[in-house]
Amino acid sequence: MPTYDFRCNACGAEFSTFVSVKKRGSVICEHCDSGQIKQLLRGFYVQGTSGGGACAGTGCASCPSGCSA
Repeated sequence: MPTYDFRCNACGAEFSTFVSVKKRGSVICEHCDSGQIKQLLRGFYVQGTSGGGACAGTGCASCPSGCSA
């Protein structure tokens, strides 16, 4: 299940919670039990794998060992 960040419009609290995509519209504030919340859109991090053409032909200094130009 993904983690979503929310801000409560009633009390101003910000919180994160694990909730399914289908049920994220029914989340209530953990601090005041209000349903007046807004989902916050924050950045996210994706880590790739070292296998497969990420460095193919670049010869960059940050390429993993075994990656050749």
